[in-house]
Formats: sequence, structure tokens, C-alpha cells
Amino acid sequence: MADYKAIKGHTIQKVAGDPGTVVDGLIWYDSTARKIQGAKTAAGAWASGGNLPGPASTHFGFGTLTAGVSAGGELSGSSNAEAFHYDGSSWTAGGNINTNRNVATGFGIQTAGAIAGGHHPGIPGVTNVHEQYNGTSWTEAADLNTGRGYLASATLGTTTAALVMGGLINPELNPSPYGAVGEKAESEEWNGSAWTEGSDLNTGRAVSTGAGTQTAALFIAGGDTAVANVEAYNGSTWTEIADVNTAVNRASSGGDQDDAIKASGNSSANVEQWDGTSWTEVANVSTTRGYAAFGFSSGASNGFIAGGTPPSTNVTEEWTQAVSAVTFTSS
Repeated sequence: MADYKAIKGHTIQKVAGDPGTVVDGLIWYDSTARKIQGAKTAAGAWASGGNLPGPASTHFGFGTLTAGVSAGGELSGSSNAEAFHYDGSSWTAGGNINTNRNVATGFGIQTAGAIAGGHHPGIPGVTNVHEQYNGTSWTEAADLNTGRGYLASATLGTTTAALVMGGLINPELNPSPYGAVGEKAESEEWNGSAWTEGSDLNTGRAVSTGAGTQTAALFIAGGDTAVANVEAYNGSTWTEIADVNTAVNRASSGGDQDDAIKASGNSSANVEQWDGTSWTEVANVSTTRGYAAFGFSSGASNGFIAGGTPPSTNVTEEWTQAVSAVTFTSS
């Protein structure tokens, strides 16, 4: 059996008190308390954040708890091209997107993010337009190969390495805003200059949500009739993995392939956390909502969910999950 040094690459450190930086899984000897101590992740919790300027729906978001973005969709019941920045306490105006659209997807960080796809408000059909954001203004980049709305993305994608998947190609043909007609299994990969076809999902669907990166992604739940299916991507193939506990569509998600959050959805306040093996129910959001803007850090230790419908809301909630020191005791 491997010892601590073989696993971590160093021996257990000796410090007076706690180390300067405490991360999950770290072990040390506290010479003051004369005890072996370690760090573990505490249970996460949701708290109220700053409200959006108005009730928002069918918009998109990306970024982190202290540097987030919400843009597009509808704001206060009207079509909206504005972007707003979140600093962990309040929303302020950012730059307007060039092509207004709802039910698009976003990825990246506040100063290097993007929007792709979506549906033009009041105009039949979907768009393949892709824009990139530098924190001030949006610039059109190469289009998706297949225009689609209600699509998902690897939320930790970058402006040079991104992944979008699923979606709907003809929402105007459906009796509801997201019917099964035209649900897509295709994924596309962005390399900084062009989109290329990636591997198909095992089960194509729209109104799903995603997490991770281009080469380590999750595609979570969704579908016209909500399903619990989850698929993982390794950069070449999609593999079915453990289902979420509560089937849902129009949910929000973020984090990475080994530590992700799936939050709320059209008819559920349920929140689940993924540890790389299974989904565990954690604290519910206070306001049930679908089509919300959201952004989570890598590791899903913090993030936000903002706006959403029905009914449209301006409420923002903040997720935090602290790492704390504990003392090991013998049994």
C-alpha cells in the first residue's frame, strides 16, 4: 500500500497551528496542539446575493461568484442585449452583445468569455452566431457549424478551447418552447479559430446543462421529457455515467468533471453535487428556477445562480463550500 509521501509527493509537514493555505485532503502535524490534523470540505450552503436589475429569463451566464456575467434573454419581460457583471455582492452594467438572443450558452470568465447559439426573440429559427467577450465589448468570432438553441457547454471552456453539445434546431416547429422535434446529439469543439464536429452524444437532447472543460466535460439531465441521464466526455468519446437523483430540465450547473453542481431546474429546487463517482443531494436553492444565469468555480466550491423562470425572477443566490481544519482522533 502506498504511503502518504508516495501519494502526495512529500511527507506530512510540521507546523505550529494551521498551514497558511488549507486545501481539501491536506494533512499536517500541529506542533502547538501536538495532534495530527487535516482539512476537509464542509457542507455547502446557499445565501442571498444581490438582485439583477430586473426579472430575467432565458438568459445565459458564466464566470465565478466574484466575477460573473449574465447576458441576453429577457429582462423585465423585454428582449435584452445587455450584459451585467457580478462582483459577489451587486450587478453592474457591462457591454451589450451584438446579436441579441435567448436560450444560448456561455462559457469562460468575465474578462475572457463567450456566447454561442441561441434563438432570436420574435424571429423563427435559431442562430449559429458566436461572440467573445473581453470584459468590455463583444466581438463576433467564427460561427458554429450547426445553429441551435437550448444547448449546453463545458462551462470551464476558454476562448481558445471550448465545447458545446446538444440543443434544438427548430423550436418554432414545437408545441412547447423546447419540444423533442430537432433535438441534437452533435457536439462541437472550438480551437480558438474554428468550430469542428466532435463526437456525438449517446442521447441527444435539449434544455440540458454542462460542466467541465473541452477534454473533461459533463452533459447533465435535460430533454423534452426530463431525464436523469449524465454523460462524460474525454475529448473523443461520450460515456454514460451515474444518473442524477432527480430528473430535471432547464437546470444550471458548473464545476469540473470530478466535482460539479447541478442546481434547480424548471420544477425542482433540488441541488446535487457530483464527486466523480456519484451524485449526492445537498442544500436546495430557495427560489426554484429554470433558464437561469449561473457561474461556478473549478471544483464547485463557490458559484452563483441568478434570474430564471417561471415566473421570471431577479433573485441571485450564492453557493459556498468552505474547507476547514479538523483533528484526527483514534477510535
